[in-house]
Amino acid sequence: MLPPEPHQQKYQEFHQALLRLQGAARETAPNRAALLKEASALQQFFQEQILSLSVEELPPELMPWLQSYHTETHKQLRLLAADLSFWQAARQPGTIEQRSAQVRTRLETLISYSETVLG
Repeated sequence: MLPPEPHQQKYQEFHQALLRLQGAARETAPNRAALLKEASALQQFFQEQILSLSVEELPPELMPWLQSYHTETHKQLRLLAADLSFWQAARQPGTIEQRSAQVRTRLETLISYSETVLG
């Protein structure tokens, strides 16, 4: 069961932003400061545009599932910001690569969450 159309539009915007961020993170020499700024804007979008959506139009059986999704996505966004901060601060090549891998994994998780909601 999918969320109503207004919800789907916001989830689709969120999903597209995640894909853009993932693409930027995969660049050969990504701008880590810009990635952190984009992730912060993405977290703000999630809080302002998705968490504020009305739950009144949701089918009752969908609400617990969607709340769980929101909780996990919010947590993963906070962890992504932390991962990006650590990546930005990293100086050693091995540490940089490790932090980069953590960011990519976190983004894959977030994208899979958004794909699940979008059906």
